[in-house]
Amino acid sequence: MQEHFNENYMESDKYPYAEFNGKINEPIDLTKEGIYPVTVQGDLNIHGVTKNYNVKAELKVRGGEITANSTFPVKLADHGIKIPRLVIKNIAEIVQVTVAAQYKAESKEAAQSYSSPKKK
Repeated sequence: MQEHFNENYMESDKYPYAEFNGKINEPIDLTKEGIYPVTVQGDLNIHGVTKNYNVKAELKVRGGEITANSTFPVKLADHGIKIPRLVIKNIAEIVQVTVAAQYKAESKEAAQSYSSPKKK
C-alpha cells in the first residue's frame, strides 16, 4: 500500500525527497550532555510545496553525538497532494511525519559554534 501511495499520490519519481530547514527556538548548549525538549520552527517542502511548521522535538547530547527525534502531523492537501475520491476513505488526509536524525561534531569547538545563542 505504501509503495502504491508513494508512486501515485506522492509522485516519488518527480519529488523523491522531502526537506525540512528550521531553527531551534530555545537556547541549548550542545557541549553539555543531556536530553533537551525543544521547539523547532522551519519550512517543510513535500511534493514541491513548502509550508511553515512549528514542531516539538527532543535533542539528546551524548558522547559527542546529537540525536534529534520528532513526530508531527502533516495534512496532505497542504502540500498539494490530491487523493482521488474513489480511495479517499482508504487513505488518511493527515499523516504523521517522523524525523530521526543523528549528528556528530568534529570537535568540541564545532559543537560550541552550533550551540543556540542565549536569549536576552
